[in-house]
Amino acid sequence: MCPLDYLRLGSAQIKAHKKRTLTVVMIVGLLFSVIMTGAFLIQGIQNVALGIMLAPTDSKVLVMSGVDPKVCGDECNPSDEIAAIKNLVEKYGGRIIPATITQNSDGVFYHLSEDVFTYLANTEDNVTILAVSPYDLTKLLDKDITNQTPDDRISTEEINELRDQALHQVVTSKTGQKYYIADILPGGIGASSLSLSSVDQSNNPLDLILSQINTGLGVSFIIDVADVDADSEPGNSSSHERPSGVVEQKNVDIETIGFVFAEFPSLKTAYNYYRDEANYCSEFNRFTGNCGRHYQYQTIAAVSDPIITYDNLQTIWQIFKIIAAVLATIALIIAVTTYVRIIDKDIKVSSLYRVMGATNSQVRLVYLTYLFLLSILAVVFAVLIGLILATILSFVNQAALQEVFMLGFGVAPAYIWLVGWDSIFWYLIASVMAAAILALVLCHGQFQGKKLAKALR
Repeated sequence: MCPLDYLRLGSAQIKAHKKRTLTVVMIVGLLFSVIMTGAFLIQGIQNVALGIMLAPTDSKVLVMSGVDPKVCGDECNPSDEIAAIKNLVEKYGGRIIPATITQNSDGVFYHLSEDVFTYLANTEDNVTILAVSPYDLTKLLDKDITNQTPDDRISTEEINELRDQALHQVVTSKTGQKYYIADILPGGIGASSLSLSSVDQSNNPLDLILSQINTGLGVSFIIDVADVDADSEPGNSSSHERPSGVVEQKNVDIETIGFVFAEFPSLKTAYNYYRDEANYCSEFNRFTGNCGRHYQYQTIAAVSDPIITYDNLQTIWQIFKIIAAVLATIALIIAVTTYVRIIDKDIKVSSLYRVMGATNSQVRLVYLTYLFLLSILAVVFAVLIGLILATILSFVNQAALQEVFMLGFGVAPAYIWLVGWDSIFWYLIASVMAAAILALVLCHGQFQGKKLAKALR
């Protein structure tokens, strides 16, 4: 028989036993649909949140690393520690970007030696160009949100007004300085995470994932400086007390204060760098002062908080995979036992195949094809149910999602679809295929000649 014959006979079995097929697909598919729904939601939230965080740097990750003063005291040599950090960055595939820091009454700004942001070019002359975090933008425009309570926190309408007022516009700060806002970087302005409790939705099941999305504050950057003079050339610095009490600093090399900027080509490489024993200390261990003897350096993302978010999501994925494994095991046990019963009940059909001239191996292949088709139908059913449930959850919670994304990032996509494709689909396909093969192995005796002959008597 050719492959098409096996498909034809397997399909005929499905058509001949529609009720049995529907029962198998429903039972196995519903259990798998729980797994697919969870996978779609976790991956979908991860895709949307990390996509916003990494958009300004074109999916690259900009980090700040420095010596932790609590660990490295007076005995540390700053230049040696900076050299060690640079070597560690290179070890994980990153590169150091020289930078300076400028501090004045308008805020603290970092000036990188090269462009790393994607932004709309400035059309104004003699204006300092900035890429700012939402929080720093409120300070720049003299809108104080530091002591807000949940009842009077900044609203999404106010955030939109700030964006309209500032983005791709020349703004005048409280000190009279003019700036062109080339980009408003994602960062927390009204919420430190995407938890829906921030928008008065308690006990929402999506919070199991959304609460792990740290939005971070981020820092602000000078992209280009207007009217550069000798006093503000890179490499020169000055500081003096301003009337407002702010110590002004211009173009101070950040290495002199124990920090470096590094750019990593992907989130995975930045995460591996962050998890190095010299950089990593969990929030709990940091709180208890138990970071380990190898821990030395603080490492944070410069734009939003993709690294901590990714780290939190890895924990979510680990827990989910344990739950998925339990559900998949139950589904596969049901599938194998059901497949074995199907083969047992069809022994007369198997005998007829032999009478019609099919070999023992061909009969096995016919049933293997049949079980493969049942398995594929169950997985397809699970995917469809998972997509429908994830889409419904996205639609029902859309208003709350839009609000919390705006509070958490200062921006929200036009529509937030919490569906992301994950490789777990292929694992489900492989597992149900294995279940079909296992059922056939367990029914090996059913295809013996004596057994089939007896069934025809």
